[in-house]
Amino acid sequence: MTSRRPVIGVHRCLRILVFMCSCFRNIALPLYADASHKSLPLVLCAGLDRAVSNLRHQLLSAHAVGAEWLEEDCVAIDPCQETGAGGARAPRREWLHGNSSALATGASMHATDMAAKGLLARNFGSFEYARVPEGLVVRACAPNFDSWRRNDVLECDPRTIVEIDTVKALRGCPRTGPYTLIDCLQPLQLDASVLSLHWRPADEAMHFGYLPLSLACAVELPPVAALLCNRSRDDFVIEVPRAAPPELAHASLVWYDFAAGYGCHAPPADTTFVLSQVAGPNRVLPCPSVAHATVWRNPDDPTKCDFDCIAPFGRNNAGCASPCAGLTSTCTHAAVSSCTDSTGQQFYNCTACPSLAGFETKAFELGNPAYACAYEGCAPGTASSEEHACTPCPQNSISSGANAHRCVSCNTSSSGLFSRGDGGTVCSACFAQQGSPGLCGAAAGQPGRGMEDDFWRARALFAVYSEDRPEVRLEDYVEEYCMQGYACLPCAPGTFEEGGVCTPCDHGTYQHNFGATACFECAAGQNTTARGQNSSKACVCVPGFE
Repeated sequence: MTSRRPVIGVHRCLRILVFMCSCFRNIALPLYADASHKSLPLVLCAGLDRAVSNLRHQLLSAHAVGAEWLEEDCVAIDPCQETGAGGARAPRREWLHGNSSALATGASMHATDMAAKGLLARNFGSFEYARVPEGLVVRACAPNFDSWRRNDVLECDPRTIVEIDTVKALRGCPRTGPYTLIDCLQPLQLDASVLSLHWRPADEAMHFGYLPLSLACAVELPPVAALLCNRSRDDFVIEVPRAAPPELAHASLVWYDFAAGYGCHAPPADTTFVLSQVAGPNRVLPCPSVAHATVWRNPDDPTKCDFDCIAPFGRNNAGCASPCAGLTSTCTHAAVSSCTDSTGQQFYNCTACPSLAGFETKAFELGNPAYACAYEGCAPGTASSEEHACTPCPQNSISSGANAHRCVSCNTSSSGLFSRGDGGTVCSACFAQQGSPGLCGAAAGQPGRGMEDDFWRARALFAVYSEDRPEVRLEDYVEEYCMQGYACLPCAPGTFEEGGVCTPCDHGTYQHNFGATACFECAAGQNTTARGQNSSKACVCVPGFE
């Protein structure tokens, strides 16, 4: 808020006071102010009392928010021509008194008429509200009459200064589209309060200008206008600012100017610049740059920019695109067509080649003029089914020949053959590596387990395990055993682990358990007829002990 204190000579002020007369009564303002005019007016209103009265009491079947009753106590200032009522001079950057001819409203009265009606002179020429277009800064204040009487000057009372800056703070009137005072009402006096007005019943027809309610309320509106569209109650309710009581403040001095960057501009000679709007206040703005294009102002609309793309670029939505836009600089498989951009780089319209079982799809080659799909057979140890690449056969599966479309399992559990690495071409013996007995048994921390380096003996041993525990299957362990070339397996009944080797129980002993480290002796006077017995029933009496 500025604290500057405008000063006006007393004699000039007196001339202003006596100049007011009924001949300057302003006619009703246009209902709409929009960008079709050369300038958008600054509207100053002495009050809305009559408009409030109409809102409260008039019940019209086709009621319009009209200027003739809403703005009849207002005056319009043309900021570009710097004129007010009747074309009277209303210069920018000068403090104008409400009693001057340029600010005469439709309800302005001569001083003698006011005296005859018993009205207070201090309210003479006071403004309460304003409609401020975007791009203006407006200041208003109450005069310091004590300073006028004492010092022969008329200046602002610094406590009453109000500033409306439509760029930095408060919202200005919309730049485009129709609007009325109610759309952007701003109080010019301090200590304003809110007045709630109950309008007509909701079932009566209402119009905003020339639009019915259903259309006018279907768009985003400023807060005050949005309240008019509230149909959630039995009647419409609108809240408008109410100026301070006369004894607190009365804005008789008004000052206005363009906000920074705004003015009343015509389309500039440089066609790369546009206007923010045709009507002033407006700004001169540069056209936004567009890559690979020259920009220029639309000759039919000075508020819009257009552009031409620089060859070989073409227009694409809001920009310029390379003729190769959407293509790729390389292809995984094959290209059906090619394109050269402005830099000479080649781009391609790629398509996926169909997969060919037993073959690998070759990468796209620039030297292939037909852009055809190329294939290469899978080498032994690899295969390809529905994939574009030949992949190595996983462990324990092989492809022995070229162009294989699948890998074949070694089926170790039944064949005893195994392939230890990826990409195998031959299945070899599972227990091809010979281990040391010391790798198994108690010395290796595996008491009761002996080394087995023969696949078929290991398979037979698992068959014995399965008789006692069906869930123990060779298939679950065979790849682990084949990878190390041997197996540490629990010694079978009839044997015990000794030095990492499963050893048959000697004569006169037996073992009925798996994974034993010793054998049980027969009773005194008994012996076995053979080694490796797995039951006490194998113990028989020695002759002479029957």
